[in-house]
Amino acid sequence: WDKYSKAERVWVQEEPRNMGAATFLSRYDIFDGVKTIARKSSASPATGYSTQHKREQKEILDKSFNI
Repeated sequence: WDKYSKAERVWVQEEPRNMGAATFLSRYDIFDGVKTIARKSSASPATGYSTQHKREQKEILDKSFNI
């Protein structure tokens, strides 16, 4: 970490914020200060609508590459 001390640490996942690895990793100190890019928290891992899924997927990618 010392070599990249000024870099912003970001975790990107397709799953909603309350699912996937982000929830698990947030328990550990190494994850402190890490920005998370994910779908909004949800009871379901998928929207069920392809149009909405594509829109959310595009938003995640846009945020990831435009930090």
